[in-house]
Amino acid sequence: MNHSYEVFFETLKAQGRSFLRFIQPPAAALSAPTQLRDALSILREIMSVYSTSLLDHEASIASPEKRQVEFKDVLDAALDPALQMCGAMAEMRPTTWDQAVFWVNCDEAVLGCLEPFDFTKERRELVREDEAKHVESLTAEHVCLLQLSDGFSC
Repeated sequence: MNHSYEVFFETLKAQGRSFLRFIQPPAAALSAPTQLRDALSILREIMSVYSTSLLDHEASIASPEKRQVEFKDVLDAALDPALQMCGAMAEMRPTTWDQAVFWVNCDEAVLGCLEPFDFTKERRELVREDEAKHVESLTAEHVCLLQLSDGFSC
């Protein structure tokens, strides 16, 4: 059984390494990149299998917090490299506005994947915090642009 876990995690790590090999600028629409959506699709399948593999009795006894702890390493291995890729891609955009919009789109894609699963609560909260930071950046920049257009300084 340990060998199965080793192979599984090595596969996730290899996928993560592949994200960081060929980083390209985000598309003009600033949508979540295909590589992220593909990784989230695989992660969604893994989470579905994990969720349905729990026996009814086991699921009723194990709290979402316990399942969250059990699944944390999988989430970290699957998401961290993908989010690193998004960060590197965002930095390729020339403006803070574009970077923040791109990040919000990536965060929304991640949240859409994690939302149905109760054992991802902690990670969802981290992604929401990150998204809020980018939304705040967008709001501040928009307010500044409005002030400038009205002849005021930021």
